[in-house]
Amino acid sequence: MKIVVRGTNWVGDAVMQIPALRELRRIFPDANITLCTRSWAKGIFQDADFIDDILTIEPEESVFQQAKKWRKGKYDLAILFTNSFQTAFISKLGKVKERFGYANEGRSFLLTNPIEKPVWKDERHEIYYYLNLVAEIEKHYFGIT
Repeated sequence: MKIVVRGTNWVGDAVMQIPALRELRRIFPDANITLCTRSWAKGIFQDADFIDDILTIEPEESVFQQAKKWRKGKYDLAILFTNSFQTAFISKLGKVKERFGYANEGRSFLLTNPIEKPVWKDERHEIYYYLNLVAEIEKHYFGIT
């Protein structure tokens, strides 16, 4: 399985997604996991053992340029840690078969598997927000609750 994870845009947020990326590797030990991130966050992940590839995108790249990179990767599964409509649109244009992300910003129709934002979102650390998304994917694939 080929998985692309659209990581967050800022260095601090990128660090907070590391536990979720490690959990994703535990769930899918044999998958090829590509992290799609900004160039300024790339260095955090260069030697990470929980991802296989890094796909760098830049703010000046159009939605269509980014989607072309995703199509080239021929991914089976997209996991969107970002909450933007644009990211969901890119995953759809990128022809990723299954697309998981939180159902906000009016983007649910672009996701094959929209996940409701947890009621505790504003009360718990952001790390758990990313971990929750990965847990929902684990439930979907393996029926684990």
